[in-house]
Amino acid sequence: MALPISFSVFNVILLNEFPDYEADLATGKANLLVRLGHRRVVQIYIAAAVLGWAAFILAAMYASIPFALILYVPSLGVSIGLVYRMIRGGWRGREEIERLCGANILVNLGTSASLVAGLLL
Repeated sequence: MALPISFSVFNVILLNEFPDYEADLATGKANLLVRLGHRRVVQIYIAAAVLGWAAFILAAMYASIPFALILYVPSLGVSIGLVYRMIRGGWRGREEIERLCGANILVNLGTSASLVAGLLL
């Protein structure tokens, strides 16, 4: 059950590197975005999102909490939208990437809340 949350937290951290790219590059900060570049990091972001979706489904099925799957639908929809925006280059604009970062935090919170609520209900 920790895997879907871990993947969503990873994506929060990864996406939050985008607004600071220029400053990180100028100061020599060696985060993943600076080391690998935008295109590769977008691919990593997509892979982590898809793995998070799969991990959520498997966790809900394994823990016998199918209600969590219903609760997860909004977060899944937002996450799919984020992947789409990343593929379409949404990371290029400063204002857009900040909106994506905010939505990404909602995905993380929704993923966590869906699992917890599924367990409690």
